[in-house]
Amino acid sequence: MTEHVKAFAGYDLGDGESIIDFAILDTKKMKHEFSVDFSSLTMPDNNDPGKAIPTVFGRSKRDGKIVFASEIADDPEGVQDIFMNFKRRPSDIMGSITPERRIKLINILAAGWPSRNDAPELYTDGMQKFTSCVETFTNALFSDDKIKLTISGQAKSSGCQEIVISVGHPTKWDDLDIAVYNAVFRRTAIGSGNFAGMKASITMEAESRAAFLYLKNKNNMKVIQRGESVLIIDTGSSTIDLTAVSADSRNTQYNSGNNYLGARGIDFLIMDWYLGKINEDAEDRKIYEETVSSNPSINQALLFACRSAKEYIYSHASGKKKIECADLPSVRISNDDIRRLAEEKPLAAVLSKYLAVLESPARNTNGNGVVNFIRKVFGQDKGAAPNAEMSRMGNKSWTAVLREFLSQEKAEMSRAGIKVARIIMTGSASKMPFVEEIITEVFKGAEVIPDVDPSRSISMGLALSGPFDEKSKYFRIELEELISKELPEIVKKDLPPLADKISNIIENVVLDIVGTRFRQWKSGNITTMNRMIDRIKGDLSEKELNEKLTGNSAYNSAVKEWLTDSVGRDIAVKLKEICNRYGLSDIKLEDLNFLKFSGGISIGGIKIEPGKEIINAISAVLGVIGGIIAAVVVPFILGVIIGLISLISVEVAAALLLLIQAIPVAGQMILIGVIGIAAYHLITEGVAGAKEAVYSKLMSADLPMIVRNRFSEDTIREKFREKDISGQVKKEILSPANIGNIVSSISMNLSGIIRKRADDIRYVIESK
Repeated sequence: MTEHVKAFAGYDLGDGESIIDFAILDTKKMKHEFSVDFSSLTMPDNNDPGKAIPTVFGRSKRDGKIVFASEIADDPEGVQDIFMNFKRRPSDIMGSITPERRIKLINILAAGWPSRNDAPELYTDGMQKFTSCVETFTNALFSDDKIKLTISGQAKSSGCQEIVISVGHPTKWDDLDIAVYNAVFRRTAIGSGNFAGMKASITMEAESRAAFLYLKNKNNMKVIQRGESVLIIDTGSSTIDLTAVSADSRNTQYNSGNNYLGARGIDFLIMDWYLGKINEDAEDRKIYEETVSSNPSINQALLFACRSAKEYIYSHASGKKKIECADLPSVRISNDDIRRLAEEKPLAAVLSKYLAVLESPARNTNGNGVVNFIRKVFGQDKGAAPNAEMSRMGNKSWTAVLREFLSQEKAEMSRAGIKVARIIMTGSASKMPFVEEIITEVFKGAEVIPDVDPSRSISMGLALSGPFDEKSKYFRIELEELISKELPEIVKKDLPPLADKISNIIENVVLDIVGTRFRQWKSGNITTMNRMIDRIKGDLSEKELNEKLTGNSAYNSAVKEWLTDSVGRDIAVKLKEICNRYGLSDIKLEDLNFLKFSGGISIGGIKIEPGKEIINAISAVLGVIGGIIAAVVVPFILGVIIGLISLISVEVAAALLLLIQAIPVAGQMILIGVIGIAAYHLITEGVAGAKEAVYSKLMSADLPMIVRNRFSEDTIREKFREKDISGQVKKEILSPANIGNIVSSISMNLSGIIRKRADDIRYVIESK
C-alpha cells in the first residue's frame, strides 16, 4: 500500500436531520492500531460546528435559490416547493420486481444511471422525486463554501492526496436499494471523482455498521463481559436500526431494523392533532384554507414546524412550545400532549393519510390539490389504502408498534444466543422519554445509556469506516481477484459434473414423456404409433420442455447441490487460504461455504445467520442458473429428438413386425388385416423392398390389444437410450460455443453473494 495521508468524510443523510463529519488518517502511522483526528464541520444554515441541520429544503420565491430550515421557519410564505421526508427506500417506490429483474437492475446500475428504456422502474413519479431531492439537497450541502473550504483547507494542510466520502444507508435496505442509492450519489457533486480540488470517491455503508465503529472507537465495548453483548438502537426519523456487538468477538453479531417505524410518525401525529385543533374554530379553519390556497407548500412548512416544536420540547426544560407557521393560528403543545398522541392515536391511519397527501407539494393553480388536501386532513376522505406494513400495524399506537417490534427483535436475538447486557441509545428520536422507557421495559435488566451526541454518532461512524477499511484493504483486493479471475475457473472446472447430472435428468425427462405417451397408446387412448410420435413431438416443444425442466425437482436439486458441494466448497478453499494470510486461521472451512442453504456461518465463535436477502439472492441465482442451462440445451434437444424420432420410428416398426410374426395364426391374421395378403407373402418370402411400405402401414394402423399388450415400454425406452441423449446434451453444454457464456453468467450472479458474506470476514479483520 502506498503510504500517504487520507481524508474521510461521513455523510449521514437522515430523514429528519443531516450532518457531515470529517476525519484525517495518516496511513504511515497505522500499524495494528490507529487514531483519527475529527474536525467539526459547520453545516449550511447553521453557526454551530458539529450540529446537524434538518433535512428540509425549498426554493426562494425571490431568486429561486435553495434555502434551508431557518429561512423556511422565518419566512415560509417566501419559500416554494418545500421538500422533507424524501429519504425513501427505493424498493418501495419502484413497484413489484422479480428476483431475476432485481439482479439485472443491480448489474445495469453498476455501469451508471440507465436510460428510461433500460430501466423504466427508475422513472416512476416517486423515484424521480426521490432522486431529485437527494441530488438537490446533497449538492447544496457539499457546494456550500464553509464545507468546501474547511475540508479542502484541513485536508491540504495535512498533505491529503484524496478524500473518501462514506454515505450511510439503513441496515435493512437490500442490494437493489443500495445499488440505486449509490447510483444516485454518483450523479451528485461528490460522485464526480473530484471534490474540493482532490481526488474523491464514495462508498456505501450500513448505518448499523457506522454505529458499531463509533462505539468501538469510543472503547465502550471494553466494559462488556465475555458472553455478553451491547445493543445499539438507532431511532431515526424514518427507520430504526439495531446492532448487537460483542467485546469477545469484536464483531457485529446481529443487524436488523425497521424501514417504516421512525420518529416522523410522531411528526404526522402532531400535525394531525394541530389540524384537528384549528378545525374546532371556523375562523381558524378559514385562515388555514386561505393560506394554503395562496401557497400549497405551506403544508410542508407546517409539518416542519410540528417537528421543530417536538425537537424544542425535548431539548428544553419547559417542555412546551407553540406550533407557529406563517399566518396560521399558533397552537401550544406540550410533552404531555405528544406522549398522549404517541400512546393513544392509531399510527397506521395517520401515516396512510399524510404520506399519501404529502408525497409531493401541490403545484396546480386551480386549487383542486388544496381542496383534496383539506378534505383528507379534515376527515372527508379516507386517504390512501394502507400498504402491507401499515396493515400489520393495525390500530396500534406508535409506542405499541415500537414495543411490539423491539419484543420481536429481542426474541430473535435470544434464539441466536445473544445476551444483551448494555444498550446504547442513539438517533434524534432517542431524546423522547417514552422511547427510553419502552426500551428499558422490553430489555429488562440491561443497562440503558443515552448517547451524549446522538446527532453525530452515525456520521462519525461513517467517517471512521474509511480508516477501518484501510485495515482490510488488501483482503478486499484479494477477494476481487478471487471473484474476477479464480471464480470463473472454479465454475468452469466444476461444470462437467453438473452437466453430467443435468444431462441424465434431461434424458429421464424425455424418457418419461415417451413412456407416458406409450402407455396411452398401449391402453388404446392413442390409436396409432404415428399419433403417439406426434404427441411426443408436441411435448418436446421449446415452451413445454423449458417448463418441465425449470419446474423439475431433480433438476433444481442438482443445481442446488452443485452450488453447495462443488462451487461453494471450492470457493471456501480459496477463501480459507486468504483468511490464513490475515491471521484468521481459526475460521473453519465449512463456515466459509457461503452458498450453504441451511443455517449461517460461525466467525470468531459467533453464529451469523444468512438473512433473508442472502437466501433470496441464492434463490434468484438458482433460477438464473437453471434458466441459463435450459436456454442452452432446450433448442439443442429439440433438434436432436426430432432427428431421432424418424430413425426410431423405423426401429419401432421393425420391432412391431417381429412381434406380430411371433404370434401364431393370430399374427398372420393381423398382418393380413393391416397390410393385405400380398404384402404378407412378400415379407414371408423375404423381399426386403416391401418392408418400408409394411412399416408405414404398421405405424399408422390401429393395432389390436393383443399386439399392444405384448409390446413392452422397455423396448421403446431402449430405442431412445441407444441414441445417448444424455451424452449429446452434456457435450453441447460443455461445447466451446456455450461454456464461456455459461461460466460468465454464473460467475456474475454468484459474485454479489460472495461479496456480501465476505463482509463478515472483513469486520473481523478490521476489528483485530
